[in-house]
Amino acid sequence: MSSAELSERAAALRRAFDETFVSAPARTSPTEDFLAVRLAGERHALRVADVARVAAAPRIVPIPSGGRAVLGLAAIGGALVAVHGLPALLGYEGAPAPRWIALARGAEGLGLGFDRLEGFMRVERGAGRVLSTGGLTYPVVDVAAVIESIMTRSHP
Repeated sequence: MSSAELSERAAALRRAFDETFVSAPARTSPTEDFLAVRLAGERHALRVADVARVAAAPRIVPIPSGGRAVLGLAAIGGALVAVHGLPALLGYEGAPAPRWIALARGAEGLGLGFDRLEGFMRVERGAGRVLSTGGLTYPVVDVAAVIESIMTRSHP
């Protein structure tokens, strides 16, 4: 190969390389992330955007309260958290003691206890109120509505 041909080939490669930064990235459908959880044994999903943190449930110290959903207080990450049973808040009876606590984003000091953390799911945005993936369905918990319900009950 002559030096002119090498120069021309190098220039073509340089242009091709540079164009990869100029062209728009391939479009992908927007996605949304969820946590697959169990509430009283039933499958549900929590939007990752609604959750600030998930922690294994430490010891929960019961406190006197008028509601069966209030489980007590727990120390998580050096902070005191009021733990509410998510299954009870959604109307389930006989849920086991929570093994996990989701700290709700934007609701400092409030934790939602649940039975089991099954995994992570990424699905196309706009899934609605029920996710269907892998042949399974997961009702999506409206965490904002649950938080509003807790606040309404505690501040009549």
